[in-house]
Amino acid sequence: MSDNNTRKNNAKKNKLYLGYGVAAVLVIMAGVSFFTRDKSASSQDTQEPEIIYAEEEMPDLTYNGDFGYYSDDDGIVIAAYNGSDTSLSIPAEMEGRPVYQIADNVFSERADLTNVTLPDTLRVIGTSAFANCTSLKEITIPANVTWTGPYAFFGDSAMETLVIEPGEEIAIIGYFAFSGCSSLKSVVIPANYRQIDTRAFSECTSLETFTWESNEAGDTDQDIGGFVFDGCTALTEIHLKGNILDIEDANGYTNSNFTIYAPEGSLAIDIAKENHLDYEIEEN
Repeated sequence: MSDNNTRKNNAKKNKLYLGYGVAAVLVIMAGVSFFTRDKSASSQDTQEPEIIYAEEEMPDLTYNGDFGYYSDDDGIVIAAYNGSDTSLSIPAEMEGRPVYQIADNVFSERADLTNVTLPDTLRVIGTSAFANCTSLKEITIPANVTWTGPYAFFGDSAMETLVIEPGEEIAIIGYFAFSGCSSLKSVVIPANYRQIDTRAFSECTSLETFTWESNEAGDTDQDIGGFVFDGCTALTEIHLKGNILDIEDANGYTNSNFTIYAPEGSLAIDIAKENHLDYEIEEN
């Protein structure tokens, strides 16, 4: 575009999460891959996992205003932001191509950021993309997003409202994605989400109700990772309407105050019984 200035970033390198390649495969093949993943790692280690980074060359960026981006086979990746606006609207397209990804760390540590609007074209939210944006009060995850990366909104302590729009494709929430969002009171996960990874909502100390929807038949396979609700001291209700495959480390919730609501005969009820957790039968 004629108003764009191409700037070379020859010396700039970006730290990219080693597991991102695996994550990309999960996004494409999530319907198969998460059923066979090894669950032992998260259940054995209840401490915050160490993130391993590798140095990789950042592609040369083109700038549209304050947004730095590059293009790949799938569309546009927002990879940098040089502005100071406290309210942002991420563009839906650049160069006539859809903006489908926000790369790792792009808006992290922006303590002054109060409002962000994500485009409907978005499919991937990278690792720590909005981590520690401590003034961000609400976010809507568009329906086309299939991968919300690890630590994506970690530590966003002012976030009071999280809206996740239901989509058609299988979606996954990465580990620690919303951990430390201590102002959240209610969360509803749509039926197309099949996996919530380790500690994704841990330390959400104001969270009172959590609901995971299912399809009308109630047979949507869903998997809850280890210690997803660890430190959620205000949590009283967990509504699990799908076919829960596992609640990892459920024995770690023995002294919690929440009640699990799930259909009769579901594995969620069996897990609650085995681990002496409060439960009630709730049909879809």
